[in-house]
Amino acid sequence: MPAFAQYTSKDSFDYLKDDGIFSDEEKDEESFLVKQQCDRSVLERQYYNCSCLAGAFRLKRDEEKVTPQGTIMYKLLNDEKSECVDPSKIAGKTYADCMESSKILRPRRENNEKFCKCLANSFSEEFSSKPRLKRRYIKNMKVRIMGTCHAKTNK
Repeated sequence: MPAFAQYTSKDSFDYLKDDGIFSDEEKDEESFLVKQQCDRSVLERQYYNCSCLAGAFRLKRDEEKVTPQGTIMYKLLNDEKSECVDPSKIAGKTYADCMESSKILRPRRENNEKFCKCLANSFSEEFSSKPRLKRRYIKNMKVRIMGTCHAKTNK
């Protein structure tokens, strides 16, 4: 077996090939694979609780028996009612990244900690209320919030 074979995953329809239905065991296996994929995804694990996503996926699989895995995941990762967004993880990572980049981009500023707290809390709050797992969306949101926090902390 090739070394990369351990990283391949099944798609929804792979579970249907044998008998055309999802058993509870197959649904559980698929949701476990969804958790593993989330754990390996830099973006997903940064913004979401992967165990929660796997559980939400499992519930959706019961409702939408033949919907492709990717379609269900897209809905879960872009749902404004998502309970799987992890605001504290988002704020912590955003704050740490901001403080690290401030050493280079804002070395002479005395208000970096205040600025980074503003950015981390505002970004976490806004992303949690309107989650979209798209790099451009995230970047645009951060840039806009950086401008707002810059204005707030430089008064």
